[in-house]
Amino acid sequence: MLYSIISILAPSKSLNPENGTMGLKIGLSFIPELIAILGFAFVGLATHKLQRAVKETLRQGYRVLKNIESDL
Repeated sequence: MLYSIISILAPSKSLNPENGTMGLKIGLSFIPELIAILGFAFVGLATHKLQRAVKETLRQGYRVLKNIESDL
């Protein structure tokens, strides 16, 4: 999609899909793929400890509820 938008809006004929250079075509096709890969990697790294944190939070909540219940 990025390549299509650039080829339509750019005044240069070298960005035309029919007449453009092969390196430019490959580069503009590679950029969206790179953005997607980096996004998935960032989300994976940001959330890799999430399950452990959720389990610990649930355990602490259970302990609090158990203490409240025993006080009643």
